[in-house]
Formats: sequence, C-alpha cells, structure tokens
Amino acid sequence: MKLARISLTFLSYLSPLIFFLLLLLRFDLSQLFSFFLEAEPAWLLAGAALVPFSVVLLAVCWRFLLVPSSLPFRRLFFVLSRWAMAEQILPVRMSEGVKIFYFGMEDKMGKTRTLSAVFGEEVA
Repeated sequence: MKLARISLTFLSYLSPLIFFLLLLLRFDLSQLFSFFLEAEPAWLLAGAALVPFSVVLLAVCWRFLLVPSSLPFRRLFFVLSRWAMAEQILPVRMSEGVKIFYFGMEDKMGKTRTLSAVFGEEVA
C-alpha cells in the first residue's frame, strides 16, 4: 500500500513535467520566442496574472459540485491547476480524463462520482 502511494505521488509530480515537455515539442521555439518579443509586456503580464485567479474561481465552483467531499481547498486548487495545464496541451476533451484521474487519486472518491461531477460541470 505504501509503495502504491509513493508511486502515485511520484506520478503526480512527474505528470506536469511531461505536459510541459509535450508543450515544448509541439511548438517551434524560435517562432514562439519571436511572438513573445513582439508582444506587449503589459498584456503578457495581465494574462499571466489572470491564470491563477481563474483557477481559484474554478476551484470555488468545484467546491459546490463536490459538496460532500473532504478535499481541502488547497489540494483542490492543485488538482485543477494540473487539469488546466493538461487542457492547454491535450486535444479536444482529453483533459477531462486528467481531471477525473486526479480527483480520484487525491480524494479517493471514485471515478464514477468524479465523472458525474465533470458532466454536471459541462451541463451547467
């Protein structure tokens, strides 16, 4: 049991690195840097500052979707941060599977309950 928990913890820290590497492989870095050099720094800073704020708002919404959950807000924020990173890289709706996986791993509430919450979020 302890080995399984250690391996899941290792996977939870390794997956953001894998997503970041996939992001780097997906884009031409020289073209990406040229776009950054041409962009207005104020807009880049504003966009970067809004990302954590939007994840906090999303975590507040998920607190209401998962009412009987015992997951603390801090861990809920980290689950949704990982999901937001995966959503930028994975095509279509594959990132919803990342959200289901991490909610099931962090809260141990079952994949079916998490899947129904994801569907409830999409309908709402």
